[in-house]
Amino acid sequence: MRLKTREEIKVIRLQRLKRKLLADVRRINNEERDKKFRQELKEDRVWRQAHHKTKSSSRVIMEAHIRRKLKRGEVVHHIDYDHSNNAIENLRLMTNEAHARFHNRKEEKSRARQIKAEFYNKLGRRTSVNEKRGSEKTGLK
Repeated sequence: MRLKTREEIKVIRLQRLKRKLLADVRRINNEERDKKFRQELKEDRVWRQAHHKTKSSSRVIMEAHIRRKLKRGEVVHHIDYDHSNNAIENLRLMTNEAHARFHNRKEEKSRARQIKAEFYNKLGRRTSVNEKRGSEKTGLK
């Protein structure tokens, strides 16, 4: 093994210094990029909160299931009308038009009223303002 000359040692030290400086520059660039990304996320979150634009968990679950973002005009329908039940079996992807047609069907309206009444009966509350008015007229509560 031969000994290195002073020139070779200087070159090696300069190469190490250059590698270290490049690593520092990369680290700083990554930190700046991460900081910028975090700032954009924060701004997006603040904007969403200010404008009440939050994504419902059912939309997030459906997007993950179909492996793409929902398009404009697509909605997630809860089959059992329970918005807390976000099981994929309970979710159906529909267009806005199809969703409106579905809920405007006569039998659908009666089914929705029935489910709503059952829900409020479990809570022990009246189902609508009309029942409240009707109970005031009869004196019953």
